[in-house]
Amino acid sequence: MSLSVGAARAEPCGLKLLATLPMQDDGDGRLVVPVTVGGTTQRMIVDTGGFVSMLTKDTVETLKLPKFEMSGMAYSLNGSMTHFTKASLDIGPLHAAATQFIVMDAMPGWARLGISGTLGQDVQQGFDFDFDFAARKVNIMLQDHCAGQVVYWTKAYAVIPFETVDSGHIKIPVTLDGKTLNAEVDTGSTGSFLSTTAAHREFGLEGGADGDTPAKFHLLTIGAVSVQNPTLYLVEDKIHDRAVADFAMSGDIGARLPRLPDLTVGNDILRRLHLYIAYKEKKIYVTAAGSH
Repeated sequence: MSLSVGAARAEPCGLKLLATLPMQDDGDGRLVVPVTVGGTTQRMIVDTGGFVSMLTKDTVETLKLPKFEMSGMAYSLNGSMTHFTKASLDIGPLHAAATQFIVMDAMPGWARLGISGTLGQDVQQGFDFDFDFAARKVNIMLQDHCAGQVVYWTKAYAVIPFETVDSGHIKIPVTLDGKTLNAEVDTGSTGSFLSTTAAHREFGLEGGADGDTPAKFHLLTIGAVSVQNPTLYLVEDKIHDRAVADFAMSGDIGARLPRLPDLTVGNDILRRLHLYIAYKEKKIYVTAAGSH
């Protein structure tokens, strides 16, 4: 799948705006935007923590889309996923005739909120994504600009190089109360989470099995931007554990499956920031949300 757009090109070193999507309020802090799937308007979550895009089973059935069996399995908190579908996708002037979506069970609350699925990095990586939480909009930019010349909203900013791990997640270093941790930037998550492994290793904390144990910290530093008094929920790596159990894996085989990062930075923290993700450069440009 490849989203394409006419003959738009950036001027030398300049940014070229392709589309601006409003962040629609769902009441729970999800980053929801309107797009067109199969010729119909749908509310989708922009998910930097998802490598592939997904549609809920209800959406696939409503749009009468075909389902195909996958050669392997994918996993979410709802369990294994075994089918995918194809549909046209339009985001502003961007168009793909046959985008592939994994078919998933809706997460709790999605049906009530009219959420149809997620837009993962398979859609995002061909462009730059500018998350302006203060103005409540997502800007999609072309990537053919000069490296490092993307911050248009202020003069002072932090630059954070990132890696994409095997699962496709964006991994950056952060500091939490003086401890350096690996973190994932996840616009698909309403909250922020600290793995029970990192919580015990670095802070001597123990969490519950259901991820409902909150822990308060003093300072989270992302680049040169500080977030005061973040609350993080302690979670176990349930997706990894379920995959190991499903395939009856153990030892070094199971260890090769993707694991949770130390810290997942979700929208409760990200909405305090302005993020420009330059996928081609593998850098995130970040300021406080209100910087200008």
